[in-house]
Amino acid sequence: MLPGKLGLTSRDFTSGRPRLINVFASWCVPCIEEAAVLQQLKARGVGIDGIAIRDRPEDVAVFLARNGDPYERIGSDRQSDVQIALGSSGVPESFIIDGRGVIRYQHIGAIKAGDVPMILGKLEQARLEREIILIKGRAAEELNLWVTRHGPVFQQSSNLALALRWTVFEPQLF
Repeated sequence: MLPGKLGLTSRDFTSGRPRLINVFASWCVPCIEEAAVLQQLKARGVGIDGIAIRDRPEDVAVFLARNGDPYERIGSDRQSDVQIALGSSGVPESFIIDGRGVIRYQHIGAIKAGDVPMILGKLEQARLEREIILIKGRAAEELNLWVTRHGPVFQQSSNLALALRWTVFEPQLF
């Protein structure tokens, strides 16, 4: 969308790292106020991507030059298709996307300074949930490996091994 700025694709939402996706527009008055708060979040290490709604690249460039650029990537949504797919009805709106591309939180309206602790908490929660999923996956792999290695010893109790896999790991995976 902008020269020297990475574009945004759906693949970026599945990078394994929670992200803040901000739906904004250069013509949006509340987006001006929100830009300073997004800069604060960026300074605290939050990865922020933007989706410019019904906007022209030159207008977005002026907006970012005037108000600061907190975005790692910016996508263009000239017809509001992505906005509608996200469930967004206006600007600004922000979404916390977990590392698998799942929306974990939707913030309607401008993020204000008082919202920063809550946003940071939601991002941390998404990160921890991702870690738990990874740990459970590794534990399930280790159990499968153990059962494979020790299978001959436990041939008569293979139902026990299957039951262990099911009751310990499977119901807890998302």
